[in-house]
Amino acid sequence: MIYVSKMVAIEDGRFAAFGRIFSGTVVAGQKVKIIGPNFKEGSKTDYFEKSVNSTIVMIGNKAEFIPSVPCGNTVALTGIDHNAEDAGDLEPGELGEVEAEVGAQR
Repeated sequence: MIYVSKMVAIEDGRFAAFGRIFSGTVVAGQKVKIIGPNFKEGSKTDYFEKSVNSTIVMIGNKAEFIPSVPCGNTVALTGIDHNAEDAGDLEPGELGEVEAEVGAQR
């Protein structure tokens, strides 16, 4: 479970979803389901599946790319910025990887 609280600008108009991991581990390459604020159960409206390109730990103004981040840490996820623009949820992919709730602000 990850609560994503903010979209952080990283480069050339791209953003990383920044939040805290409450349970589980997020790994670069994981597939996640992005569920936006207009999602209705049983429909595909405001629902997307994407892979996390990379996981970044941000320490002060420095960013360090690492392969996986366990619960209790804050993390920035890249590769989901085009779909996680507004508040929504990230749910486990088909392999049951990571669940995240997104309340993103830019």
